[in-house]
Amino acid sequence: MTYGLAFTDDARATLRALDPWLQEEALDEIDRVAAAPQNLRPRRGASVVVHDFIRQGGGLWHYVFVELRADDASQTVEVVKVGHYARP
Repeated sequence: MTYGLAFTDDARATLRALDPWLQEEALDEIDRVAAAPQNLRPRRGASVVVHDFIRQGGGLWHYVFVELRADDASQTVEVVKVGHYARP
């Protein structure tokens, strides 16, 4: 079962700052993770799950980190934060 997505203002702003092709890649990856919300259980003592992925584009390697929180009651996956680091 796929949960709906919600984005914090911070996560939305970071996504908007990415190149359009990387925005698409990030949203596709988030959708893929949200399709299996049972896998979004934080480790003991944590409130979020960190999912990361790597893509290559424009001569750079792009490392993207997404903090997610699943809410079973509302069947929503909240994208809490998005981080991005690029290197040659």
